[in-house]
Amino acid sequence: MELLSLVLGMCGDATDTEARALARQRGRADRKLFERIVRHNHYEVEAAPRDGESQEDFPECGLWPLAAVVNHSLHPNVTRSFLGHQVFLRLVRDVAAGEELVDNYLDPRLPHEERVAFLGSVHGVDDEGPDEFDADEEQFASIQERLHAAKCSVEAEVFPEAERALESATQLCRTSGVLDPAFTDVFWALADLAARSGNAMTRQDRLNDALRYATAREPHSTVSCQLAVCRAHAMAEARSQGSATVQELRQAESAARRHFRGVYGPDAGIFEHLNPELVDSLRSLLPPAAPDRGPGVKHQIYERIARRHCMGLHWVLTSENCQEISPDLYMSVKVFAAFSIAFNVFVYLNTAGPSRKSNLRVEFPAGGAKLRLTAAC
Repeated sequence: MELLSLVLGMCGDATDTEARALARQRGRADRKLFERIVRHNHYEVEAAPRDGESQEDFPECGLWPLAAVVNHSLHPNVTRSFLGHQVFLRLVRDVAAGEELVDNYLDPRLPHEERVAFLGSVHGVDDEGPDEFDADEEQFASIQERLHAAKCSVEAEVFPEAERALESATQLCRTSGVLDPAFTDVFWALADLAARSGNAMTRQDRLNDALRYATAREPHSTVSCQLAVCRAHAMAEARSQGSATVQELRQAESAARRHFRGVYGPDAGIFEHLNPELVDSLRSLLPPAAPDRGPGVKHQIYERIARRHCMGLHWVLTSENCQEISPDLYMSVKVFAAFSIAFNVFVYLNTAGPSRKSNLRVEFPAGGAKLRLTAAC
């Protein structure tokens, strides 16, 4: 019954009042009600990138009752990451007492049209855009047409045609008059072409452009972490070729670490564990500045952090304990590769120095409005 009460306490469709009352009376919920609650509240666990590459792990999903209170915004003041059964929210800017904590549920690169479709169908909320960063739909369509043509040329290994299409697309991005994060992939694709030709400095220049677009709305995200690490890789290659200075490489490393701190926190060893190839390159190219980490230390540190942060009560839903909610709940859970319900969520007030947990307050607005999670200090 405790698990049932926890699930029924989360938001769902506005028309679920009668179904919730019936579930409480019977001591179980039907599958359709549970599916609606999951649809509104679940998080898909996003694996941290490794050496600038997305991890194509089998998807995992979960419910975090407190984190589910954090509402969506196109202009968030927190960024989200996962470690074990915990979700971490870190502020990307200062907040005042009573200010609502808001998170971007979506990939920061999604264009306005896709945001509208996803938020409406999955969460039942409206997109805040278009804002000052959103490109005109006609402009965006022209750019996407060129990006698609470039991808087809790359698949056909006709690289000169791909480069021409991408150069045309980047010119449209620059003359659009907006810093639309949806343009990020155009510059990223051009950087990948430069990597094929071994032009490390051109690659890092285009990655720098991509990073500028990706961070137009929010300063740190998993996308910015990937781009910053890829740029550091490019700068390391340029340094090995003699076309970049030691100072430029150190600046690229510092920027990559800054983005990782903003999303994954300042704990020692996380950056090293998630970027082993980059760290090895930096150690060989910048021996005076590289800290003495020792063989295997980064993995030991990361595992210790994981053990410390992943303590706490949580459930992993299986066909056995699903009976607490509904006899046929396992049919719904099969939709997900893995599913957990966790209580603990950590919210940090600052990202620059040692992590400091904030005091939080859940507000219950009048008139049936959504719950709000706010900073109490």
